[in-house]
This record gives sequence, structure tokens and C-alpha cells, in this order.
Amino acid sequence: MKKVTTACALAMMTTSMAAGQNCFYGGDFDFRSAVSSDRNTRVSESWVFDDVEWSGGEVSRIRAHFVTDRDTGVPVAGDVAIYRGMAEGIWGERVVDIRDATDGLSWLLTGRQHVGRDEYELRFNVRFDLPPGSYHVGVRPVGTGTGQNWISSTSGENSEGAPIGNGNSFFQSLHFGYAVPTDVQNLIGQGVWDFSLGLCGEAEPSLTLSLEGGCPGVMTARVSGATPGGRIALIRSAPGGCGGQTTIPPSNPCSGTVLPLGGAALVRIITADGEGNAAVTGDVPGAVCGRVCLVVLDLPTCEVSNVAEF
Repeated sequence: MKKVTTACALAMMTTSMAAGQNCFYGGDFDFRSAVSSDRNTRVSESWVFDDVEWSGGEVSRIRAHFVTDRDTGVPVAGDVAIYRGMAEGIWGERVVDIRDATDGLSWLLTGRQHVGRDEYELRFNVRFDLPPGSYHVGVRPVGTGTGQNWISSTSGENSEGAPIGNGNSFFQSLHFGYAVPTDVQNLIGQGVWDFSLGLCGEAEPSLTLSLEGGCPGVMTARVSGATPGGRIALIRSAPGGCGGQTTIPPSNPCSGTVLPLGGAALVRIITADGEGNAAVTGDVPGAVCGRVCLVVLDLPTCEVSNVAEF
């Protein structure tokens, strides 16, 4: 007999439904459910695994969609784990286990909501070879001790690759008392449950910001990995706002994007060269040293760089 867990902390449900690279993507959110899959939030750890057929080759980009508490904040990293031979009560063979990945990390609003909570897309870069075969893939954001993230269910809309819509998904979490993988149906009831995650064999450029020079004094901000020839927004925090966050408001470019800066304000717009690089130099007063941070926002893609502190 299946054990059905109804705790809101584990899963959230509604009754409504909607629908050259080597890539797999399970599909967009269908608004049916979202199941806990994250680490170091108010949940110590949880995983949702969905099955993927991979034709072989390098994996270099990970993505997944999560319904998120407003107090979760911006993830500091992402995890991905891949198993061969996973089944009810059986882990199988672990072939990939990457923790705390930060290269190319982005956390962007999708514009969708579930039970009053916003959905975000997590992306990060990786680099490993995965032989041809059938696997179960788990993806989760890594938080800072607060909030919670639930990976979005999907019925295959805008999916890519196979298998799609087969319901071969598993949940595992010592936090919730599941020491080994269990069929997601055991948590949220009968149904064909698949989840909005993906992996791809071609990395997107990682947007990077670095600062040169001493503070106070003349400093140069250098950008790499931007869209060639595209516009870039240089954005600063308010004094003391390096640990906060700001959501770009409506009617602005990249509205809804979460910036990892408190009291964020635009400094200037610059343009990348044909290789996606740019630089800007200016005088930095002593009043901001150690108190103000910068990011750059690639306006064509809405990708956010790492945080750089004066």
C-alpha cells in the first residue's frame, strides 16, 4: 500500500492542469504540484529525481524550475546528482555527484506562480562526460538556512528529449524520513508525475565581473562572458547592501530579475565588444570602500554576474 504524505512542507498541490545540442528538458510547469528539492534552507536536504535518456557526450549546463518561499533568498550554489538503475527503495549506481556549483549561477523569475509563490529558474554550468544510457537526474538549489524550494511538476509542455510524461520519478530526503528513493506517487498520490529539470551539452558563457585597482582611488571594472555587442548594466548596492537583494520592477529591462544586492541602483550602461568583453574606469571615493558591491546585468539575456566588492 502506498504511503501518502500530505504535509505542506513537503509538497504543494492545486487541482488545475496546463500542459546541434544534446539536450534534455522535462517541460514547463503544469501547475499541478511542486515537491521539496533543495539543501540548506529550513529543509536540511531533499532530492527529486526524474529519468533521462542521454545519447552520450559532455554535459555542460543544468537547469530546473522551483516554486520558492519569498524568504528563501538567492541560492548560493546548485547541486546535481545522477544515478543509473534507480528504483523503488534502490539507489542504483551513482555516476555524477556535484555539490556547490557556482559557475554561471543564475536565479530568474519565470513569471509563473503556484499557491501564491513565485517560480524561479535555476541555471549553472558544469562539465562532465556522461556515457549513453538511462539515468535519473536530481537538481536542487543550495540556500542560506531560510525558506524552502519545491521543484515544479510538468506534463511535458516545451519539453526536449525523452522520456517525457512517463511518471518514473523518485523522492529521497532524510529530513522527511525517506532514507532511500521512493516513488513520488507515495508522497502526492496517484498520477503521472514528471519534473521541470534539464541538462544540456553546450555551456552558455559565464558572465563575470572583476575589479582592478585600490579603493579609494581609480578602479576598473572588467566584464567577460557578455553577449557580443550587447548592452550591459553596471549596478551597485546601497551602502551596506552587499548581502541583500533587489527585484527589478515592472516596465524595466529584465523586470522580475533578482539582483543579489540590497538597494540596487543603476550606475551606467556600457556595450560589450565582439567577444563579449567590456571595461569601465572611474574614481571610487573612500566612503564606499568595503560597503558597496557591484554586479553587471547582461540585458539581452538578463544573466546576472558574480558580486564584486569595492
